[in-house]
Amino acid sequence: MINQFNFKQVLLYLLNTAFHRYITESIFNNTEISPFGKPLYVKPEIKHNNSKLDFYLETEKDKIYVEVKEGSAFLTLSP
Repeated sequence: MINQFNFKQVLLYLLNTAFHRYITESIFNNTEISPFGKPLYVKPEIKHNNSKLDFYLETEKDKIYVEVKEGSAFLTLSP
């Protein structure tokens, strides 16, 4: 769920953090916006050595481990 607030020409978007995994997985599976091309295999929340990583992907060329971090953006609507 995304909530939008407008405070004096400043937009603030709040995203429920429970959706990060699903949003990221959707990006990986969308060939138009995926930074890795079309994945052959996507596995969320995998163990690697003593760590837990968010995603493991395989493409025709590469095996990729991905850790997703949250970020914030502050956008003003100045002309």
